[in-house]
Amino acid sequence: MRVAYILKQIEGVPAEFQLLPYGRIEIDGEDDGVVDEQSMTAVIAEFQHRGNDMVIDYEHQTLKDVQAPAAGWIKRLIDKGKDGLWAVVEWTDRATEYLKNREYRYFSPVFWLTTEGRKVVRIETVALTNFPKVNNLRPIIAKMGLEEAREARDARAKKYNIGVKEGGHVTRPSEWEDVPDDEWLDPVNYRYPCPDADQTRAAATYWGREKNQAQYTPEERSVIGERLDKFRKKYNIGEFRKETKMIEKLKKLFGLADDAGEDKVVVAAEAVVAKNRDLEAKASVVACKEVLEAAGATDKDGKEQVVAKIVELRTAKEKKTGVETELVALKKDHDELKKRWDERNAEELVAKALGKGQITPAQVEQYGKEMALKDPEGFKRVVLSRREYSEIPLKEMPVDGNNAPTGSAGEKLEKLIAKKMVDAKLNYRDAFLAVQAENPDLAKQYQAEMRQ
Repeated sequence: MRVAYILKQIEGVPAEFQLLPYGRIEIDGEDDGVVDEQSMTAVIAEFQHRGNDMVIDYEHQTLKDVQAPAAGWIKRLIDKGKDGLWAVVEWTDRATEYLKNREYRYFSPVFWLTTEGRKVVRIETVALTNFPKVNNLRPIIAKMGLEEAREARDARAKKYNIGVKEGGHVTRPSEWEDVPDDEWLDPVNYRYPCPDADQTRAAATYWGREKNQAQYTPEERSVIGERLDKFRKKYNIGEFRKETKMIEKLKKLFGLADDAGEDKVVVAAEAVVAKNRDLEAKASVVACKEVLEAAGATDKDGKEQVVAKIVELRTAKEKKTGVETELVALKKDHDELKKRWDERNAEELVAKALGKGQITPAQVEQYGKEMALKDPEGFKRVVLSRREYSEIPLKEMPVDGNNAPTGSAGEKLEKLIAKKMVDAKLNYRDAFLAVQAENPDLAKQYQAEMRQ
């Protein structure tokens, strides 16, 4: 690994600001660095492991072995996904005056990069400075100022008939700065950008989730739905239009509200299938020993009564056949929807585990995807029960001639714990205690390592 630093513009005295943008960061005189989900997870885990606030000094004095008064202290780091890595900061009085008077206009984080891939994995320090070292990086606060940005957002709300939402963006996120207002599903809160076909498909998927629509009124949902149809038509996304029409038909057939999400459609379809199975189970089988018994008549009934009962049975059978045909079609649609729902749920479980550092990308490919899809409860029990940011490896362990884990005592314990979690379906704490009890000598070696 090697150390590098960049410079970004700062305006005002923000209590929270973007420390690093998501994606590639351009460093003057060097190859680009990279900030992705793995980077932010690693940086936050390392910060939390330190257990202390991170200093913001002046002109990188902390690194120069001279007196280095603090300008502020970073209290917390936040992973905001595509909006980058943000810092919650507490400024000193002197730094507050410097920033208000614009005597300092930039800040510069010093960070560690991996040799392969040049990913940011650790923030060393942050400094207020006026010496540039980076190109084309986003300011912390939009140049027009926060109040003007809010006024602009209010104007967009009137223009697009969509209200301001809690958690929405006042200005465009850095990675979508060049996307015009008319190319967002929600241009008021800058949510769901649609600059191309692929991004429109992603926007449609996220908008289709009921929890994402919960903040919006029926009128606002209608506005966003019309905007989504416009983008689908623009990019000729036929498969989404077909799926949407099918879901709308199912909503009407099941008597659901217009704003019901796909999950409600799936529940209704499952209920119909279950009801059909109950009807089939209760349906009586006619034993045709005699015509009268088949018709449910007695020998006391006249000719007209017997004929009427036979006609009634035939009509009922035709109606049942029609219902069964319709239910078969519904079951087919239900199975397709359930398959998509299961795949989406598996993706969300894996994303949650990755975001909390409970599984590595290699483990996702080895077993995570399949386990989350086929056994989501098992995935929750095995993977999501791990402590956050543990990054426990479950890949094939190196072995020595005795088929035992190699490495330090701590590394051996971690490998045995990882195996125990999978084999015995235990959480990390219970697996840790079990492995210590089974390997007392190894546990003593580990304690000795910790005291060194």
